Amino acid sequence: ASMDVLANPHISLSFTEAMLPDRFGKDGQVCGGKDEGDPTCGMLVLSGTAVMLEDKTILKAAEQAFGQRHPLAPWLAHGGAHTGGTYMTIQ
Repeated sequence: ASMDVLANPHISLSFTEAMLPDRFGKDGQVCGGKDEGDPTCGMLVLSGTAVMLEDKTILKAAEQAFGQRHPLAPWLAHGGAHTGGTYMTIQ
């Protein structure tokens, strides 16, 4: 589901171990073949308030990091399309 972060900046992002390609077993399964919601499959939840990055030095560093870490998604290094052209952090 999508939401307007500018209207309500309180967010939570969740990630599971199953999302990490390095965690795929030789059989192609993650989390030992268990469901990604299984408690033995690691999960990380980041919660807080989304805040726009406005410092030009920090913005430049964010753009460079996205360009290096997401070579298959070059649009992220130029004001990511999924954020309306801004970069944010969580406080």
